[in-house]
Amino acid sequence: MDKITGNSCAIIDQLRKEGVKPDQLKLIYNGVGQIKAGRPSTGFTMVMTANLLPYKGHVDLFHALA
Repeated sequence: MDKITGNSCAIIDQLRKEGVKPDQLKLIYNGVGQIKAGRPSTGFTMVMTANLLPYKGHVDLFHALA
């Protein structure tokens, strides 16, 4: 792989220990720091960064939102 993304400093540290070169690593935090200006104040926006695995309950979330 050319690039590997981790979602925490602990993951990045572990990948370095496993021999991944620092220039291959990119850290992207799970949280959303800010909302872009100009978005409407009504409606619903959801941002999700995750592996879409059954045990994470995404289907349950969508059923609950319905």
